Amino acid sequence: MKDGFLKAAALSPALRVADWSPMPGLSIGTGSYAAPTMRSLRARGAQSPRVLSATGRAVLFAQKFDVTAERDLPDAISRARIVITCT
Repeated sequence: MKDGFLKAAALSPALRVADWSPMPGLSIGTGSYAAPTMRSLRARGAQSPRVLSATGRAVLFAQKFDVTAERDLPDAISRARIVITCT
């Protein structure tokens, strides 16, 4: 059931984002998917992607990819419209 819902949601035009520029995106983690995630957000027009890392790597990651490092999880999530985990 869960798989079917996720596939349907991914294909639903109503759930697609047409304009990414006003969408504050947050990557939680700096794992192997974090760099492609940031490139993808930028390619779609996201203006200020942010990253948060529990292991303390957010600052270096943010410098490398010209994004903002976050330190507080509840605050970062409260300001995000899109949250992507990359642990």
